[in-house]
Amino acid sequence: MSKEILEIRSNISTTFLEMERLRVEREEREKKEREEKWNREQAERTKLIDAWNKSHPNIYKYTYATYYNKDSFNYDYGAYCKIHFYEWSDVNREPIIFERYTRLYKFLDDCGLFIEPEDDTKIKPIASCYISCKPGSKSLIVCTTYDELKRKMREAENLANVLAPVPDTNNA
Repeated sequence: MSKEILEIRSNISTTFLEMERLRVEREEREKKEREEKWNREQAERTKLIDAWNKSHPNIYKYTYATYYNKDSFNYDYGAYCKIHFYEWSDVNREPIIFERYTRLYKFLDDCGLFIEPEDDTKIKPIASCYISCKPGSKSLIVCTTYDELKRKMREAENLANVLAPVPDTNNA
């Protein structure tokens, strides 16, 4: 048996090593840029979602509508109801009648009003209800009958009159 010496020669030069180092650096830089872009886009999405949720508190809280499906959301879908809404705290005017809760929620959001969870739970099981704003307020009065709404509106008006600012008589 003879032992032969095998010599391996390589044509790898420092240029190849430099190119490999540059490739790794480029991939790391591109990965970092992708992550930064994703973070910026995620922050922008979060900002838009929060703004939509804040401007549509009733729809966001009481329906399945979200920022993502807001354009295709069907406001005519859902349980039937008969809600009488009296604008401008005037129970003697013709009410706006809503036959879907989602339509009521959209109207309230457009007006900047919020229905409290207790009131929402109150209106769901009954066939019809009556809603109006307290005089000079954005708080809602929710009642099961028209007579009850009229009584509560009179009480709220009397309270508002009692709490009205008293004129200053010291300067007279």
